[in-house]
Amino acid sequence: MARKRGRPLLISARVPENLEGCLFDGLDVETWTGEELMDLLAPGVRSFDVDLAAFRRITAGTHVKLYPSIDDHHTSDRYQIPPSEIYCAVAANWWLQGADSIQTFNFNPALNFPFSPAVGKIHLQAYREIGDPKTLRHKDKVFVVQRRGGGHGQTVIPNPKDWTTPRLMYFNTNMFAPLPARLANDGKADTLLIVIVADDLMADEKQVERITIRVLLSAPAANRLPATWRLPSVVVATIGHPNGRLENIPPEKSIEQQIELRLNNILLPRPTTSKGWLEFSENPKQFARRHNLVGLRIK
Repeated sequence: MARKRGRPLLISARVPENLEGCLFDGLDVETWTGEELMDLLAPGVRSFDVDLAAFRRITAGTHVKLYPSIDDHHTSDRYQIPPSEIYCAVAANWWLQGADSIQTFNFNPALNFPFSPAVGKIHLQAYREIGDPKTLRHKDKVFVVQRRGGGHGQTVIPNPKDWTTPRLMYFNTNMFAPLPARLANDGKADTLLIVIVADDLMADEKQVERITIRVLLSAPAANRLPATWRLPSVVVATIGHPNGRLENIPPEKSIEQQIELRLNNILLPRPTTSKGWLEFSENPKQFARRHNLVGLRIK
C-alpha cells in the first residue's frame, strides 16, 4: 500500500505503560520491536508513569519511535480534564526520559468541544505547552503519585478501596500504581512513595517562588467523630463511581501534629491544612531531578 501511494504507511500500537503490563495482556512487544513489525509504540493508555527506559532498551538499534500516550477520559480518579499544571508535569517527565514525541487520546482542542467549550480551551492550552521541553521550562507543574483502579466503571476495573488483581486485562487498570497506600498506626515504618520530578529545581532555585507537597488522607475510624472535630472532606469529580463523585473520609483536625513527612530522608516542618489537604513547605535544594523518595509516618 505504501508503494502504491508513493509515501510511507506507518504502523503504530498503543500498549500498556510497562513491559510487565504488556506481558500480562499477552502482548509480546519485545518480539514486535525486534522484528520491526511497527514504526511507533504508544505506551501509556491511561497512566502517567510510563517506563520509557524499558521500552527504549527493547527498541535500541531499531527504527521504532516511542510516543507515550496520555488519555483524558479513561483516567485515574481525580485526573479527568485536570489543570494544565498536571499535563505540563507529565509531559516534562516524559521528555526527560527520552520520548520521541507525545500522543494524546480523547483530546479535542476545538473550542466547540461537545461536552464543554471550557474543555476545548484546556486541551488547546495543553497542546501549546506540552509539545517541547523549551515551552515547559519554568511553567507551574503538579507532579503526582498515581492511584490505581477507577476511571472505567467497577465492573471492568476493580475499585481501589476494595482492590483485587484484575483478570480481564491489565491495560487501563494502573495496577502497579501505589495509591491508595496505608499508613502504619504503630509508627514503626514509613510508607514509601516515589515522586518523579523532571525539573532541576536546584539549578532553577531563583525562579522557584514556592514548592508544596500536598497529602490527602482518608481515615475510616474518624467517622465516629463529630464533623466539627475533623478536617473538611474533599470531593472530586471522576468516572466509574456513583454520581461521578469520589469523597475521602476526613481525619481529625489534630492529624497535622501526628504525621511526619520525609523527602529523601529529610524531615520536613509540620504541615498546615488547606481545604482538607495537608501541605508541607519545601526547599528546592531538597529535590533531586527525577526520582524522589517520600516517607510518611504517623508518630
